[in-house]
Amino acid sequence: MKKTLQQQVATRNYKRPSKFVWWVLTHLVAPIVMKQYGKQTLTIKDDIDKYPGAKFIIYNHQSRFDWVNIVKMTKFQRINFVIGYNEFFRSKFKLIFKLIKSIPKKNFTQDLVSIKAMTKIIKDGGIVCFSPEGMSSITGHSQPIAPGTGRYLKRMGVPVYAMKSQGAYLVNHKVCLDNRPGMMEAELVCLISPDELNKMSAEEIDAKINEYLWQDDYDWNFEKKYHFKNMENATSHFEDLAYHCPKCGKEFGIVTKGNEIHCEHCGNGATLDDQYMFHPYEGSVIPKSLSKWVDYERHVEYQRIKNDPNYDLWWKMSF
Repeated sequence: MKKTLQQQVATRNYKRPSKFVWWVLTHLVAPIVMKQYGKQTLTIKDDIDKYPGAKFIIYNHQSRFDWVNIVKMTKFQRINFVIGYNEFFRSKFKLIFKLIKSIPKKNFTQDLVSIKAMTKIIKDGGIVCFSPEGMSSITGHSQPIAPGTGRYLKRMGVPVYAMKSQGAYLVNHKVCLDNRPGMMEAELVCLISPDELNKMSAEEIDAKINEYLWQDDYDWNFEKKYHFKNMENATSHFEDLAYHCPKCGKEFGIVTKGNEIHCEHCGNGATLDDQYMFHPYEGSVIPKSLSKWVDYERHVEYQRIKNDPNYDLWWKMSF
């Protein structure tokens, strides 16, 4: 009987990508992808060859384009990327993921299949790349890394490189999948050496990763003031995240069109420019950025849960 895709993924023998496939990906596919998001400034603070052999590369997952900068800054060395398990079931990805020997990881679980595959690649002298956040950024800023990351890295004992990107979320984000070319910056460092892994506790490793990878792309561009193209639909789908009006307190009345966002209950609103800066209407109350708006909503929900043990978020979302 033919194996299902689920069975194939679970029983696949994971090894390093072939040199030919990797050359095609990095020299033919990656340059095409790069052109979609404008300019980038890449800084290599620590050469990937500083520590020969097995190593991990971790990164803050701001965009679906992160992998392009990683392969460019690592001299096109063969890398096994750890990718969300669900992505392997999308027809346009399943073949390429198989060819480049990507490792599936079930989100928010201690996935033994992926851990075994990662461990095998490292023991074979390969390079494993993953985002310790476990998923790409939802709001434009980083999320805490998954529990157990430091413990696993300490047990493996190989160098941990890190790529930190800035601006990638503004080029392509989860709210609206349109590409918005602009400037993006990234740097590659050796974040934790084998000696440091040996001396540090798992909690200290987690703390160092969280501190280094933290990034809010909106805050970053408030200082940089880069412009991003194709902003005719700048606020498209913002209402999926910004559902709570910070002025009248009504929910699910936020609407967007073009580069505008407003509350249909009280008119509270703003326009968004090509630097991702809100310009509130007169008398409006608007958070500084979309990420700050979502953080405000999380605080509201936290207070509701804290003050009412019977508070039911699912009931509210079902209407």
